[in-house]
Amino acid sequence: MDPAEGWLLVWATRPAGKDPLGEEKSLRDYLRAKKHQLGIPRGVVFLYDEPTRDLVGAYYDGHIGPLDATLTASLNSLRPASDLHNRLHPNAKRSPRGTRRAPRAGATRK
Repeated sequence: MDPAEGWLLVWATRPAGKDPLGEEKSLRDYLRAKKHQLGIPRGVVFLYDEPTRDLVGAYYDGHIGPLDATLTASLNSLRPASDLHNRLHPNAKRSPRGTRRAPRAGATRK
């Protein structure tokens, strides 16, 4: 896949009591910095209100130029995408509730 053809999609929730304008700015800044880090030209944040579960807004960013000093400094706090490779969620290793794993080869059941 060519990153120049890609999109960064971010789903986020705004916790109860958080300043709506502050959260929007923070997410817009995150989107722009993360796009820059990944070399992706377009991105959108879908922001949901945590208590009501309603969509608050969708914020598009197509900026492809250099980052300002504040966003450049924030790049150090962003984990690279390579940190997420080969990582499974802890529940991915557990069998679903109500089902049993098949016995191992050679194992006997009592």
